[in-house]
Amino acid sequence: MRISQLIRRNLTLIFTVVIIAFAFLTRIARLSFPSVYYFDEVYHAFTARTYLHNDPKGYEFWQTPPAGVAYEWTHPPLAKLMMAGSMAAFGENSFGWRISSVVLGTGVIIFIGYLAQLLFRKKEVTLLSMTIASLDNLLLTMSRIAMNDMHFLCFGLMSLCCYVKFKQTYLQPKPNLKRAVLWLFVTAMLLALSLASKWTALYLGAGIAIDFFFTHLHRLKAPPLRIILGCIVAGAMIPLLYLATYGQFFLQGHTFEQFVETTQQMWWYHTNLKATHPYQSVPWQWILDIRPVWMHVDYSKYGQGLIANIYNTDNPLLLWTGLAITLFFVVTIVLNATGVWKNTLFSKKEQQPLLFCLLFYFILWLPWIVSPRIMFFYHYAPAIPFLTILMAVGLGKLWEKGKKAWVYGVLGLFLICFIAIYPLNTGIFMPLSYTKTIFHFIPTWQ
Repeated sequence: MRISQLIRRNLTLIFTVVIIAFAFLTRIARLSFPSVYYFDEVYHAFTARTYLHNDPKGYEFWQTPPAGVAYEWTHPPLAKLMMAGSMAAFGENSFGWRISSVVLGTGVIIFIGYLAQLLFRKKEVTLLSMTIASLDNLLLTMSRIAMNDMHFLCFGLMSLCCYVKFKQTYLQPKPNLKRAVLWLFVTAMLLALSLASKWTALYLGAGIAIDFFFTHLHRLKAPPLRIILGCIVAGAMIPLLYLATYGQFFLQGHTFEQFVETTQQMWWYHTNLKATHPYQSVPWQWILDIRPVWMHVDYSKYGQGLIANIYNTDNPLLLWTGLAITLFFVVTIVLNATGVWKNTLFSKKEQQPLLFCLLFYFILWLPWIVSPRIMFFYHYAPAIPFLTILMAVGLGKLWEKGKKAWVYGVLGLFLICFIAIYPLNTGIFMPLSYTKTIFHFIPTWQ
């Protein structure tokens, strides 16, 4: 077989590998900069080092930390344990405490594509969703910092992929219930790992419960006993696995009563935090990319007219396009359901996965509107995977209609914007004039 024929036959695989490689390389490049903690690394990375040295203070909310850092007990320990593991492998340095975020952040791109493939079964949607996600500057920035966001999100997406596998196995005309229950157990295990990284996974659990309920409501049929028992056992597995991630905590001599008290303190912290920050924002600002977070600045080459920033902003063209497509889908579905407009844009097979993506997009964004605590732009990151899949579906429709030039044009604009902002996401020294130009692109970015 000729090389050209081999390439054509494996074009989808080649594109997939290229996208994953692009995502990984853009995340790992210059990962060691800065060599010190920045932004919330003073909590997460510092506490991960205490875990590495088996120092019980890392779990104890009553301890007084050294100046400039703090013990991070306000989130579950799994992400910090993974950072400790990566430091054990790569050293107690900035690369070591950030590399797990890079790996899990690249995993996010992979599982966005896998979820899109499971839902829509179209290689165009799969490749477009991965491509768009790899050009998302918010996912990029959060994949390069020692925080728990990519750990929770990667495990969460893996859990959703397994849940979709469960549904597809269970909803067959002649379902293999034994295999369906197995997928249900794996879903629960991965959801527990996500929850053990960040409590935001509760929103994912709520989304799964809502989807499961409406799936059966739509079928007008109760689930069989084996599935009901499987749900009960799977549900019981989640708190047990969550508790298991506190293994080091208990081995250090902490009691179950202290675990309960720590959990109560975590809840109190997130529901009563009244702090303010110059770069805080609210959920309606996130969808428009209005108020990102300035995380780090290096003035060491200021005399040479250069400055390095790590600015947690997103690709505005991507977010605005995603918002427009999402709103179009919502309006289309509502008009179609009410009978106002009967359209043939989506087949029946496409409507259910589309509703699935919309459900998880909104459930990972809308609840923040009523959150009492201080919020930042990066809290929008968990909703981004579903926004990218929705965009991929929209662009996929253009592709199917033969308007490939439009698709290439949109992706080209996303790429240009990604490249333009990339230096400010990754701390590359740039001329002051360039930095000011980007900062003034949207007035509220300053």
